[in-house]
Amino acid sequence: MATSHTDDHTTRSPSGVEATLAPKDAPAPFNKLGANIILRTIDFVDFRVREGILVEASSFFDDMFSLPPLPEGSGRKRKGRDDQEYRDDVPVIPVTETSRTLNNLLRFCYPVENPRLASADEICESLEASKKYLMEQAERDIKLQFADHVIREPLKLYVLSARRTWKDEMKVAAKGCLAVPFPIGTWIPEMEFMGAGPYMRLQAYHKACSDAAAAVVLREKRISSTMVEYQCSSVTEQQVWFTCNHHNGASLTETFYLPSHPHGLRAWRLVVDYLQALQAEVRVRPRGWTVLNSIKTTEYISLGTQRCKQSQCTSRIAPDLHALCKSLADAVEDAITVQLELKG
Repeated sequence: MATSHTDDHTTRSPSGVEATLAPKDAPAPFNKLGANIILRTIDFVDFRVREGILVEASSFFDDMFSLPPLPEGSGRKRKGRDDQEYRDDVPVIPVTETSRTLNNLLRFCYPVENPRLASADEICESLEASKKYLMEQAERDIKLQFADHVIREPLKLYVLSARRTWKDEMKVAAKGCLAVPFPIGTWIPEMEFMGAGPYMRLQAYHKACSDAAAAVVLREKRISSTMVEYQCSSVTEQQVWFTCNHHNGASLTETFYLPSHPHGLRAWRLVVDYLQALQAEVRVRPRGWTVLNSIKTTEYISLGTQRCKQSQCTSRIAPDLHALCKSLADAVEDAITVQLELKG
């Protein structure tokens, strides 16, 4: 039987007085005495785990446990096999992760429900550990939570990914950052340890997507001091703002250039105002989601039905404006396929 080494660890307090720190047991299911490996975290919590589960979940541990044991009485020394610590005759393997991180990570490996990681910090800590220990399935599962969490903390996830040089995760988080305003000077505490390069590239990406999204919503060309021409690929000549001539008792006043009408087609001023309002919103948040959730659509449906009293037109205003909104949202998503430059 192997000799059991001491379970206590000596630490020194700021006053210089030595204190003994005994390891704590991890919560279930990592506290079962039938386990044959103990993983000890940096904050001295012991996780009792089964070697077979670790081997299946992690090629890192598979390689570690496949090393042949030292023969009895061998005078050879092998790194990682000397001075092996035991607790209850179970070998103890120290790891550099905290108990929170290891608890989360192991639950992705064990036959229990995957944990729901609550913060950007937890997600990135767990993802980093899964990459370190080559836990492919755990890494895939954590990446799904990363993508889901982007809507809540996109900038923090971008910063934490940049600090770890995770290019794929940076791209996912950068796209998530498009859903929030990103004015010059935006700062969060985690940026203190991030280089200027990733920050500047994120700003450039946000600006490029903002310009691209605004351009697909509406293009304006001033041809004189009193005349402006408009282009929007999502409008069609069958929509009510082109076919109705009852709007406020006046003629159609604005000119749109469509592929089917290269010389221009007259339209309501209302649709121009609507597109300009959406354009202002996507400049700040360049995502299709911004268009789909804009209150401007409801406002302009109401305005349209108030200003034209003809039933053949009012019955079409809501469906036509909703169709335009959906088409614009798709066009914005296509436009922001600008790739985030991550070199350097």
